[in-house]
Amino acid sequence: MVQARTDWTGVAFGVWLGVLAAYHQFKIPAAMPLLLDRFQYDHALAGGVMSVYALAGLVFSLKIGRSMQRHGSGGFLGVAFFLFGAGSCAMLAWPENGWLVLAGRALEGVGFIVLAILCSFYANLSVGARHVALAAALVATWIPLGQLLASLTAPVFLARDMWEPLWWLG
Repeated sequence: MVQARTDWTGVAFGVWLGVLAAYHQFKIPAAMPLLLDRFQYDHALAGGVMSVYALAGLVFSLKIGRSMQRHGSGGFLGVAFFLFGAGSCAMLAWPENGWLVLAGRALEGVGFIVLAILCSFYANLSVGARHVALAAALVATWIPLGQLLASLTAPVFLARDMWEPLWWLG
């Protein structure tokens, strides 16, 4: 349902959720060469770490979306933040364990799905009739903005031979 007036804070919150999700997805490609060098992951496993978000999306997107329809979105936001935190903490605590890193990325991937759905939901819930097209355009920037954020922050830390701050920032 479209409101009479636009709540720009709500639209910005929705876009920010998407940017955060995309940042988590795109922090790993920049860091992977350093991680491969430091932890000697098997290349097939490293490929899985890079692509597990896509697999999580294929397996869980429809189920999560339907569950949100039935139960509302409120609790899912906390679940997404928990999944991102748990996945990131697993990688920060045991980065030498490639399989645990993959599992942590899988948790983040499910969190990504939740935020990918919620970013549009919250933005659309907050938009007024006059600004529907503008809000849709802003929401469409979530992936490029998250990728840009990861691409701009990664060189700062990777130049110092540090990957961990990319996870702390997320």
